[in-house]
Amino acid sequence: AIRMAGSKTKLKTDGILLTLFELAMQHKDNVFHKHNVKAIVALHPGRYKVCRCLKKLQARGMVKKSGHVDWSLTEKGFEYSKKLAKQINKNLGKEIYDSDAT
Repeated sequence: AIRMAGSKTKLKTDGILLTLFELAMQHKDNVFHKHNVKAIVALHPGRYKVCRCLKKLQARGMVKKSGHVDWSLTEKGFEYSKKLAKQINKNLGKEIYDSDAT
């Protein structure tokens, strides 16, 4: 049961990272652009506790908080989510995130 709970948490946090990655890719000139937590919550309504996941990701060094409500990927979070997105797209037969943005 503990392993399953850990898997669910990882799926949730990876989902948040992918959301931040997708938002970041809209700002290719600044992939570390911060986003309001409301924008992230809007993309994950009712699914899970977004703020709790963000805090877990922050503890892992994947995201950082700016001010009271803004979040952005760190270099570590960007690289991890980029690899994750490429793997997902490879599994789906797509190459959507083939970007030179770093």
